[in-house]
Amino acid sequence: MKDKKILISMIVAVATLVVLVIGAAYAYFSVSTTNSFGTKTITATTPDVGSVTLTSGAALTMNLTAEQMMKGESDLTYYASASGTTTTATSPVMATATVTGAGTFSCSYSFNIAASSTGTSMYTAFQGMTGKSTGQIVLTVTPFGGSAQTFDFNSGSLFPATVSGTITNLTSAQAKTLTAQLKFVNKYNLAQDALKNTDIILTFTATTFSCTATS
Repeated sequence: MKDKKILISMIVAVATLVVLVIGAAYAYFSVSTTNSFGTKTITATTPDVGSVTLTSGAALTMNLTAEQMMKGESDLTYYASASGTTTTATSPVMATATVTGAGTFSCSYSFNIAASSTGTSMYTAFQGMTGKSTGQIVLTVTPFGGSAQTFDFNSGSLFPATVSGTITNLTSAQAKTLTAQLKFVNKYNLAQDALKNTDIILTFTATTFSCTATS
C-alpha cells in the first residue's frame, strides 16, 4: 500500500475555559496485480478503502459563581464539563480517532494548546497571586491511550503548550480517544481575590495529523 499524508481541515469554536473542535480525514486506495502464468491472465483487485477520521467532542466550560468561590471549611474542587461546572471528577473525550473500513493504521499527531482571554487572563492573574501553589488550577490531557500530560498553572510560561505523539494499531474495531480534565481548587485558607473577574480560553488545535496504513 502506498503511504500518504493528509491535509487537516479545522473548525475552531470558543467556549469559556476549554475548547477543542477539529476535523480531519484520511483515505487510501491501492491496486495490486497478480500474474498467473499458467493461465496467461492478469487480474487487478481493489481492496476495501479504509479511512481514519479525527472528530471532536463537546466543548467544556467552567463558569464559577461568587457563591462557589466563597470561603468554606475545606478545599472544594471544581471541574469543567460539557454541561458546565461540576464537583465530580471528569475527563471528557475531546477527540476520537476512528477507522472506517479495512486496515490497521499508525498516526502521528500534534496539538497546540493556546491560552487567551476576553478580558483579564486568569493564568496571568494566578501567576501574580500571593500564596498560589501547585495543584490549584490544572489541565490534564491524556492522548489516545498514551501517558497523561499535566499542565499546572503554577508553572511559568506554560502556554502555548504542545501535546504530540503517535497512535498505533488503530483499526475499525479499536477507536482511540484524547481526554482532557480541567480542575480548579477553591482553597479554604487562601484569599483568591486576585482571580475575580478573570477568565481563560484554552483552544486546542490539531497542527499535525498524518496516518500511514501498516497492514
